[in-house]
Amino acid sequence: MEVALGPDGESDDEWFFDSITRYDDLLMYDVHGDISCSTFYDGGKLLLGISRGSVHELWLLSVPDKLLAGRSAGLVNNRDFHLVAAGYTAGSVKKAVRVGSSVVVAEEGGVYLYCVPEPGNASDVISLSSTLKSSVAGEAVLAVSGSQVYAGNTLFDLTLMDLSSEKTLGPVMMAKGSQRNREISEVVCVGNKLFICSKNEGSVLICDPRTDSLIQEVQVQDTRGLWTMDASQEGDCVALGSSWGSVSVHDVRNSGQKMYSHNQVMESDKTGKVTLHFSPSDPLLSVSGFDKTVEIFNYKGGKSDSKVFRHDGHRGESVQLVVNHLWHPTVGQGAETPGTTLLHECPPLGQTVADLV
Repeated sequence: MEVALGPDGESDDEWFFDSITRYDDLLMYDVHGDISCSTFYDGGKLLLGISRGSVHELWLLSVPDKLLAGRSAGLVNNRDFHLVAAGYTAGSVKKAVRVGSSVVVAEEGGVYLYCVPEPGNASDVISLSSTLKSSVAGEAVLAVSGSQVYAGNTLFDLTLMDLSSEKTLGPVMMAKGSQRNREISEVVCVGNKLFICSKNEGSVLICDPRTDSLIQEVQVQDTRGLWTMDASQEGDCVALGSSWGSVSVHDVRNSGQKMYSHNQVMESDKTGKVTLHFSPSDPLLSVSGFDKTVEIFNYKGGKSDSKVFRHDGHRGESVQLVVNHLWHPTVGQGAETPGTTLLHECPPLGQTVADLV
C-alpha cells in the first residue's frame, strides 16, 4: 500500500492527528477552476476571480459562521461557504477592490467597474457597469482611498479615478519624481500615504498625494528577482518579498531601517507569485508562493523565535504552490490570545481553505 508523505516525511494520517492540536478549526471549499484573485468584500463575504479555460468569472461567497464565531462558540451549524452572487468577466481577474456596493476589477488589458447586488435584491448577478481604463499594457494594480481608486501598471501610467463621477482625475504626478518609469507590482494606500512597489528593483516609493511629493524610498541591497510588498495597518512598516526568496520588514519611521529579514529555502524554478501580508492586529507577517505552505512570522520577535506557525496541509504531487492567502480583517482582534484566520488558494483546482489557528 502506498502512503502519501508530506515535505517532512509525515504521512497524511499523522498530519491529520497532529492538525487537531495545531488548529482551532480547518474548513475547505473546492473551486473547480483556477483562482486568480481573492479579497474580502466585507467581514462576512469573500470575492474570488475564477478562470476555467477561456471562461472567467467574479464570485461573491459568504464566509461560514464557524469562521466568525470565535473559539468559545461551541457547535455552529453553518460551516460552509455559499455562493451569493456571480458574473462573467471579459478576462482573467488579476485584482479586485470594493468601493461601496461596487467592485473595481483589473483584468487583462483594462480596469472595469462592476455592480454587486445589495442585500435583499432578488438578483444574484454581478454586472458590468462601466469601463474605467482601457488599453492597459500588462496587469494593472489597484488601491482604494475613500471613493477614489489608484490604477496602473507603471509609474507613469498610474492614475487616480473618482468612482462617484466615474472620471479619471489625472496621472499621479508625484510618481514621476524618480525621473524614470518603472513597472509596479503593488500599490497600497494607508491614511495620507501611498506605497508603490517597483517590481524589478526591490524598492518602495512612499508618496503624499496631498502635496504631490515623494516622501521616502525604501530600498533593499540585493535586488534580484521580482518584488512585491505590503504596508502595515498604521503605515509605519513595509514588507518586501522577492521571487528569489528574500523577505524583509522595514521601519518607515526610522529611515526605512531593516527590522526583520530572512531568506526562504526554495526551488527557484517552482516559485510562483510571492504574496505577503501583515496581520491586521498583531506584529505578524504571512508569506506564501515559494512552496505549498503558508508561513507566519513575528517580525518583532527576533530571529530565533520569529516563525510562529507553518501551514503545510496541502500534500501530494498535484499541489505545487499556494498562490494566494488572506487575513480576515477582524477575526482574532481584541482577544487575550489572538486567533489567526487565513484563507488561501492553491492550484490545480483552486482549492480555497480557511484556517483558524
